[in-house]
Amino acid sequence: MDLIDKMSDLENFGIDLKIEDYEGQEFYCETLRRWLEEEKGYHTYNSGDMEFLVEKEAVSLLTIFISEGILRFRTEEDNPYDVILDVLDFIAKHHKQTINVYNYLNKSGNSTRDWFDGKPLINTAKVEEDSEESEEESSEWL
Repeated sequence: MDLIDKMSDLENFGIDLKIEDYEGQEFYCETLRRWLEEEKGYHTYNSGDMEFLVEKEAVSLLTIFISEGILRFRTEEDNPYDVILDVLDFIAKHHKQTINVYNYLNKSGNSTRDWFDGKPLINTAKVEEDSEESEEESSEWL
């Protein structure tokens, strides 16, 4: 079986993102979609909460989706290699940062939609205040 044959069976393989909650998976998918557009120049089209089509020069290349925390690909064209390499590049360079941003937004009570829309964040002091309180409480037990 050569590489081309394996690529046609790509949907059966995936990358476990180690993201448990649904909202975190949605955030990751949207972050990846926007990064592919802004940084790599692809055109993307949402086809669900955690699924989008990637195009370049009006040619559909790949559908990317997350199912049960697993990032998967569905090929649309014979040559999706560049997009797959770009997705792997994103995961290698931005996975941890994306998870950290989501966790911060979640803990501080900020909406991920507001984050994507560029709205000012609220309750940013709450996270700092909570961590200070927990430090004080833990020192009281000593």
